[in-house]
Amino acid sequence: MKTWKEFRSQFKRQLENRYEESERNALFFYGFQEITGNSKLHYHLHQDELCIEEHLNSFEDLLKHLVEGKPIQHFFGWAGFCGLKILVNHQVLIPRPETEELVNLIYQDLKERDTLKVLDLGTGSGCISLALKNQLPQAKIKGVDLSDPALEMARKSAKINSLNVDFEKLNILNESFGLDEDVWVSNPPYIPEREAKEMEEHVINHEPKMALFAPGDPLIFYRKIIDQASLHPKNLSVYFEVHYSLGHEVFKLMKNKGLEDVELLMDGFGKPRMLRGKKIL
Repeated sequence: MKTWKEFRSQFKRQLENRYEESERNALFFYGFQEITGNSKLHYHLHQDELCIEEHLNSFEDLLKHLVEGKPIQHFFGWAGFCGLKILVNHQVLIPRPETEELVNLIYQDLKERDTLKVLDLGTGSGCISLALKNQLPQAKIKGVDLSDPALEMARKSAKINSLNVDFEKLNILNESFGLDEDVWVSNPPYIPEREAKEMEEHVINHEPKMALFAPGDPLIFYRKIIDQASLHPKNLSVYFEVHYSLGHEVFKLMKNKGLEDVELLMDGFGKPRMLRGKKIL
């Protein structure tokens, strides 16, 4: 009978050409907790006597999935984000930890306001909209995106988390938007196409390219949103997530279009990743 300790060694060995040691450990314990319902501490307390047989088929399926270069979140069908379960598949971007930092920034800024109307531009999986609604229940929140499959996943995530968010189809580049809202947030496609060859296989091959890469100009979505913000008919707060190499350029765009109180903020790794500014009448 194979123990978990023995299987963990096999699991890590089969993934050693694809992931670093720390990543292999993280993937193993992610799978262990999801498949068995037990904690990492439980594993360490009982790894020598716990028998894997009951869960062996599920874990071998997971290992095959990972050997093929697919994201672990796609195996389970969801990703954790700000304490919520966000449904994911190959048609939506898997939520990133740095985006949780953006949500926390917005929450800290707005938590004392009694009424809020928030527009999430390029909502994708809906993670930002849903996390903000969960943390700011007084807010009316709308998420918009061009992708019908992404909107479908976002609506399903809203349902399983019992959160009331309005998700609608909208082409940011070709349509006007946001006249009714007083807070805009966007984490648009921003990765320069030149970086595609440097990205990990489980990202580039299994997540939607339209959610990763800006078409041609990596600032195209920021330009459109900032242009629209500069014409907004009332006071407006604007929040962005940006690629670390683009932060200073987006900062200049916001300042040049007359937005005030513009700040470029660092993420937890010390990279310029978040921006906020205001249109003040």
